[in-house]
Amino acid sequence: MEVNQAACDHLGYSRDELRQLNLKQVDDPESASLIPERIPEVLRKGQALFESVHVRRDGTKIPVEVNARLIDYGEIVAILSISRDISLRKQVLRAHPPGRPSARYRQDGRTRQHFAQTRSPGCGRNGADA
Repeated sequence: MEVNQAACDHLGYSRDELRQLNLKQVDDPESASLIPERIPEVLRKGQALFESVHVRRDGTKIPVEVNARLIDYGEIVAILSISRDISLRKQVLRAHPPGRPSARYRQDGRTRQHFAQTRSPGCGRNGADA
């Protein structure tokens, strides 16, 4: 496995240490169990985008989005995977699930409606002054 310095820094390993690991050692057990399904998908489609969970050297789990694609690597075909930390995205989705407006949006909506009804002539209910 080839690695870049950003992956080493993010996972807490030296370059030599990380190169000695395989995917099953970088992924948490649940994500690692999906590797046998994902590799054939990349080989069949030429690329795949999926979520996974990596484990740092200290044991911290990191949710990631993985963009994997086939590449020519010298004389062989290889899979290049680029992982993006999506911890913040997951936090935001837990705090503000899709389909439910955020508290700020609801507050802003009330504020705009109140302003329109009290400050703008002709903008009350049904276009009349309130």
